[in-house]
Amino acid sequence: MPMSEIIVEGLFDTFRHKIELNQDSKVTIIYGPNGFGKTTVLRMVDALMCGNYTSLRSIQFTAFMIEFSTGDFIHVLRTKSGSPMPDETIDEVETEIQWKVEVRYKYAQEASVYYPSAHHTFNNSENVLSIISHRLPWLRRIGDQRWRSNPSGEILSIEDIADRYRDQLPVELMVQSDEPDALRFLRNANEVRFVKTQRLEATDSSQPQLNDRHFSLVPMVEKYATELRDEIQKTLGEYGKRSQLLDRTFPNRVIRQLQGSVSEQLETLSGQQLSCQLGEQEKRVTRYQQVGLLDRQSTATNYFSSSEDYENTTERVLSVYVKDNEQKLSVLEPLAKKIELLKEIINQHFAYKQIEVSGESGFYFSSTRRSGEKIRPSDLSSGEQHLLILAYELLFNTSKDMLIIIDEPEISLHVVWQEEFLKNLEKIVKLSPFHVLIATHSPQIIADRWDLAYGLTGPDDLQKKSEENNAN
Repeated sequence: MPMSEIIVEGLFDTFRHKIELNQDSKVTIIYGPNGFGKTTVLRMVDALMCGNYTSLRSIQFTAFMIEFSTGDFIHVLRTKSGSPMPDETIDEVETEIQWKVEVRYKYAQEASVYYPSAHHTFNNSENVLSIISHRLPWLRRIGDQRWRSNPSGEILSIEDIADRYRDQLPVELMVQSDEPDALRFLRNANEVRFVKTQRLEATDSSQPQLNDRHFSLVPMVEKYATELRDEIQKTLGEYGKRSQLLDRTFPNRVIRQLQGSVSEQLETLSGQQLSCQLGEQEKRVTRYQQVGLLDRQSTATNYFSSSEDYENTTERVLSVYVKDNEQKLSVLEPLAKKIELLKEIINQHFAYKQIEVSGESGFYFSSTRRSGEKIRPSDLSSGEQHLLILAYELLFNTSKDMLIIIDEPEISLHVVWQEEFLKNLEKIVKLSPFHVLIATHSPQIIADRWDLAYGLTGPDDLQKKSEENNAN
């Protein structure tokens, strides 16, 4: 059930935005002047679909609505939880004002209302403090219930940590939400991933921290290289398991093919069909070698030609073999397609270097001018890293019908790369259909696809448009 429309009213007490998401192309772009709320709209969508009502409570708006193509919806109203007493002025109670959100939703023809609690909270586990120290090493404890966030210096309470970082902490630490099942299902049926502007570094959670004062950051490109290595090894493990199973049962299935009843037999391929399919499978093995999934020793030689006159027995045995090969290779195909497109995009844009993929390193780079010279991903320029991160995110961290939110994809990209961004994105979306919502300042990102773009406007723009319509 993809989103069809996003509406924000009273944003910063000034703006009203209505954004219709493009269903056919699956790509929607919003643009506008600084301060009109592009990034804030993205944050609001992410917060609501992740159930982070506390973040929504901190944003200045009056109403926020997400409509789905099925007719279902989630509407959030933000109001003050109290008002001044008759003998008090607004200034006197400003620091006492609390904001609350009311969530109205409709799912499967049933409508209801939910009032989220003010904060997420931890349970009484004795491990809360040590887990916070280990999982969130950039937070330094400065008091009984207070932490300082590095490097920003922001002071956080235990409630702030529960609200902000609940997705990075074990579920069993949290007091379970009273959110209705229908609302939770509606949110979970529309998975969202937010690609933010600060995307070059990630916290290194793999290394033990010496104390709560120290934490380390790693280049995101190095993190993704490790992720791809792990994904390749996982896929090869599945390939090996399927191969072992099929090889172990191959003799019995061949006997059944030769001696069993017609209903137990696979379709017997002709000599020409066998030669054609064996040739295609050999080409696929070569492809998997080129993308770094299989080593060169995996090459299989096709000794069969379509001119051969196979005996029926040979055809029946080879039919089982070909079917087995197809099942084995099908495990590698989805990952191979993603790696092929990653290499195509990166090698098309990078100068004097090319990306290499292997099961040992994930990916690294080699110089096209100095044979044998390897280049670490972290040694790439900032623009190259940004492009690589965006391509990897869109290829490997997405799933069908997910909504990917990208804030300012143009950061550090050359103008030519910006102009080609949508073309690359369209190739990726064809491979793994998902929806994309982009906020940008760059007309080069939009290029010639203004049909996908929605310009955010202010009240002065609306008044001017109204006056022009009245004049006509």
